[in-house]
Amino acid sequence: MEKMKIAIIGLGPAGLTALKCLREEGFDAVALERRSEVGGVWSYSADGSYTSVIGETVSNISKFVMAAYMQSYAQNFNLEPYMHFNTTVTHVKRNPSNTAWTITFTLPSGTPQSLHFDKVVFSTGSERLPLWPSLPGHQTFTGQILHGQSYRCPEAFAGRRVLVVGMGNTACDVSLSLTRHASHVYQSYRRGRTVLSRYLDNGLPTDTLMTWPLLRLKYFLDAKIPSLSRLVVDTLVKRKMVSDAARQETSKSKASARRRLQTWRLLDGPSLSHTHPAVQEDFLSALYDESVVPVSGFRAFVGADAVLLEDGTVIRADAVIFCTGYSNGFSIMPELEMDGACRLPPQTALDAETDQSTSSQPHLPRLYQMMFPPKHASSIAFLSWMAPQQSVWTVAELASTALSQIWASQTTPPTPNTRPATLPPEAKMEAWVDGYHSWWRSQHAREPSMRSGLQSQLPSLPSSSPLLFAAKTAKKLTFSQLATLLHRSEVATAAIFYGQARASEEDISALAHALDIPRAQLVEALPEFPDRGRSVEMPPRDPLIYRLFEVVQNYGYAYKAVLNEKFGDGIMSGVCFSTDVQKETDKDGADWAVITMKGKWCVLSFYRPVDGEPLKLMVVVVEAAFFEVLILLQQPEWSAYLTHRS
Repeated sequence: MEKMKIAIIGLGPAGLTALKCLREEGFDAVALERRSEVGGVWSYSADGSYTSVIGETVSNISKFVMAAYMQSYAQNFNLEPYMHFNTTVTHVKRNPSNTAWTITFTLPSGTPQSLHFDKVVFSTGSERLPLWPSLPGHQTFTGQILHGQSYRCPEAFAGRRVLVVGMGNTACDVSLSLTRHASHVYQSYRRGRTVLSRYLDNGLPTDTLMTWPLLRLKYFLDAKIPSLSRLVVDTLVKRKMVSDAARQETSKSKASARRRLQTWRLLDGPSLSHTHPAVQEDFLSALYDESVVPVSGFRAFVGADAVLLEDGTVIRADAVIFCTGYSNGFSIMPELEMDGACRLPPQTALDAETDQSTSSQPHLPRLYQMMFPPKHASSIAFLSWMAPQQSVWTVAELASTALSQIWASQTTPPTPNTRPATLPPEAKMEAWVDGYHSWWRSQHAREPSMRSGLQSQLPSLPSSSPLLFAAKTAKKLTFSQLATLLHRSEVATAAIFYGQARASEEDISALAHALDIPRAQLVEALPEFPDRGRSVEMPPRDPLIYRLFEVVQNYGYAYKAVLNEKFGDGIMSGVCFSTDVQKETDKDGADWAVITMKGKWCVLSFYRPVDGEPLKLMVVVVEAAFFEVLILLQQPEWSAYLTHRS
């Protein structure tokens, strides 16, 4: 049987690991790279159309060592025979017979060629196409305007006044490199950014703070109590930034350093749950010695050498360098599906790219787990869109391993000792994508600088939650209106939205119709069984939920005393249970919240063992026996069971 042919586009860290993993699984995989060597952005290029490290880029280790490492990686795993350099892929399309993918590319001579492949992996990097802000008045500016992608060396700006726009790592790198040549360097930013040194006060690398147990704790908090995780991490990194700044203070005073950072507006930056920090060794010292002058955000060009800032200040500049980020440029696969959630119409990548100038919302690709387009998951994968908070190299390698195993399982029959790696049905993948898009757009509304592809920190919510909430918001429906359609209470209806109550077939039909969600999509998104144990963090941080917690703290024992007096020993069921919320207005016009809870009373009876029988605990449900569960209690000489009778 002929080996399946796979093309990998791009030979940065993700493309390298994909080539290795896919060939190890027996695929006929080759890689196409537009540059002359491996390494992606770590391979320095004087060509300004390529995103590349600059001469002054500082990493934890030398950038040249990084490039050499990736070259040795390719040599060690014998990948070089399967690499094709100076090959620029222009587009990838499905062939007319729908049997393969046609890849069109150009050689150094400019000659276009096409080849057919069974599968394609996109590893073109996330820093490919420069993003520009609106540039009002740029026609009046006679100085130089360029993007950070094109910046290579500071010598070209000797003796000139340069305004650098942005506050990411690239902007900081560019500003620092200019300080030795430009006459004035201004750094313009709307909001602050977490700026961290690579080292602690004792000289150890900052990475040593994050031990494996602490990382495990962070991952647990990310999943279970994301708000607490965000608070803890943001607090710790801001303390670290203040400590780093204090090294520049003559008195080493952290209070003085904090005041400086507040003056420079650095402490009001976005949460690390939305953006990465700027890891810089010399940037804070450049602010202290005023070789880099922080100024307000860019607004417009207002003259031959004049730039207007958001605070009304006018800066005189001979050059403006916009370090304002990048986009992936998904139109390399014109038929890739984009958007389609949050009431945004579905469209192709080609349509989305031409619409970019007028759209108020960023366009998002429909990729399951940031990798697989649901309609083509068996033959297309992207390794360049994910933006994890951790090392993207590590995540890309894990993704490559998963990808190779998933595609290998399509042709390798399972054995008694192996379980094939498979993807969910297409409808379930589509539901996941809708959920992710809803989550991402809700977070982007809070933090516009958030990168697309950032991984959700709310995995505890089912994929149906963001889908339902987004549709409810778009339809401008209230829980009261939906409760009327579902013939449930408002609280019970809201519980379905959070995956804490099971939706009946009638509920699903009513919700699908009311929210204009395809029924099949909603069925796939809803959890099979509710997760009633998914609680808010304790004690709750939300003020309203905390008040309910406070009610139980204040009146819990009083409730228990009155209930025991009326019903005897037992418990109120939280399963055979209903609750409602009403609004009342008194004669003075004050509003009162009325919360009603109604649960069946379960009387607890205790029976001692007779003639060696097991201990029996029986809960008798008042008015009607309700359900039966057996729980075996491990005892040295006898077992026991708890019976809830149905």
